[in-house]
Amino acid sequence: MCRTITRFLLIFCVGASVLGAAERPDVYPFDVKLASVLAKHVEGKPYARVDGTVPADAEIEVGVPKGQIIINVFPSDPDGNVAQGVQPAVIIIQNDNKGRLNALTMGPPVTGGFHLMNAVAEGKTARVVFEVKAAGSKK
Repeated sequence: MCRTITRFLLIFCVGASVLGAAERPDVYPFDVKLASVLAKHVEGKPYARVDGTVPADAEIEVGVPKGQIIINVFPSDPDGNVAQGVQPAVIIIQNDNKGRLNALTMGPPVTGGFHLMNAVAEGKTARVVFEVKAAGSKK
């Protein structure tokens, strides 16, 4: 009887974790936080969004084990549309899962306005739209 219950619980837990993983959208395969605010997938959209505004030096936390993470940040409109030919800001995180929005490896600085972030880790890409506070803004 005890073995039967144990087997049932094991099968249930494994099945629940597999189903939970399947519900995660391809455009947001792992969590991303900016300034401690968790991005949430926007139903029907090809991205997640961070509510509110973040400072230009906001901490980035990617929900993967410490390793190499490559982040591209593009200026965009509120729906994450990027103009053709725009140069991204590039942030490379080594042996960690945290970095800062202003710790650029190359590219232009991240300034006020909307941006689309592509965070690449473990062969997957999370797409996140967020807004950076304009310099001098109290918003």
